[in-house]
Amino acid sequence: MNKQHFDLTEREIHVTRETLKGKSTKQIADTLFITQHTVKAHLKSIFLKTGTKRRVELISKLFAIILENNISNQQLTNAINTLIQSKK
Repeated sequence: MNKQHFDLTEREIHVTRETLKGKSTKQIADTLFITQHTVKAHLKSIFLKTGTKRRVELISKLFAIILENNISNQQLTNAINTLIQSKK
């Protein structure tokens, strides 16, 4: 994900990536060694910067950006497969 689109901090990018993997707040906190409260604060900031209100909206918006930037079908398939595999 390109941080230039929304001016996300490095930590917000990390939280966004974990969110895209379908992780819960607790799982993100455990992965990034931060508290659940901090994850929620980052998500609140991410939602504000991206103009979204929920995780599903964030994910939808990010996929729309991918499609608008003419990512090839193969690259999109690879990205989705990576997300699916990382959930296992």
